[in-house]
Amino acid sequence: MKKVERKIVECSSCGKKVEKTQWELDNSKAGEFYCNKECIKKQHDNHRINVGCVICGARKEMNLYGFLKNTTGRFYCDNTCRNIDLSLFMSGSKNHFYQKTHTKESLLKMSREGSGKKEKRICGVCGEPFIRSYKKRGKYCSEVCAFKSRHNRIVKPCAWCGKPVEKVAYYKDRDHFFCDSNCYLQWRPENWTPASGENHPFYGKRNEETPNWKGGLSFEPYGLDFDNDLKADVRLRDGYICQICGKREDEEKLHCHHIDYDKLNNDESNLISLCRSCHCKTNGNRGYWTIQLSIHNQNGATTIPKGSRVKRPEAPDTLWGDDIVSSAWKHAAA
Repeated sequence: MKKVERKIVECSSCGKKVEKTQWELDNSKAGEFYCNKECIKKQHDNHRINVGCVICGARKEMNLYGFLKNTTGRFYCDNTCRNIDLSLFMSGSKNHFYQKTHTKESLLKMSREGSGKKEKRICGVCGEPFIRSYKKRGKYCSEVCAFKSRHNRIVKPCAWCGKPVEKVAYYKDRDHFFCDSNCYLQWRPENWTPASGENHPFYGKRNEETPNWKGGLSFEPYGLDFDNDLKADVRLRDGYICQICGKREDEEKLHCHHIDYDKLNNDESNLISLCRSCHCKTNGNRGYWTIQLSIHNQNGATTIPKGSRVKRPEAPDTLWGDDIVSSAWKHAAA
């Protein structure tokens, strides 16, 4: 290994001799060198630089570190002037992100990590308020309260036979308790009405009266090229397997799902094979599924090379031969 040459220089704060490599000498912004962090802080605090606000012209002093860290050359006296400058010189076409969009990978990363928002909650044991990320679960302010919730017990009568039932305090807000499943099954026919038929809250409601109404998107027509031949090609490409759960095509054919939900965009890269259950699942949280399925297709969703002459056998047991490899997320070819 080639030995790195070092040169001896003086510390700009205390004057001690310090060894530095040629790379450190060439990349020093201010041409100053220090022997430790204490000397850096001392030197930066001692060297105050007077700068002027680009908006109001007010003068202020700042340390050397803050001055060197500012790569734009624009300084402000407070956040008010900073916001004014950003609104004037960083909006519209002047913004570096103008007419640009986040990549699908970035959107997926942001959706997983969340925006860092916090929310106020009340501890279920001590009743004290605490702050927690809105994406994280938690009903207790500390591990002590969580431990108490798991070990505190309450006693309430069984809703059917009246015998005392001991439960964890976590379930204290429930209306009914039962000593076993037999009591529950005897209590249920007389006291519980299933939410079906006229008892359902949305019984007789249609279109705009229902919460999932999307303005009639399901009635939009498909493109003329979205025919049975195209669907067969997509299912063949995906190896006759649902690309979310890994279910194999059996008696019921797999559905061809439009990744961007545009029924006129019938390019094969925008189509993916899903079973009935997973296809229904993609009707909700559409932004998430658009990103997930797009990345899946970009990363090589095809399970059979394009141009292959492999045909779907009639018997499902012979579907998975040596020349078919599954590309679904959480499973491998059987």
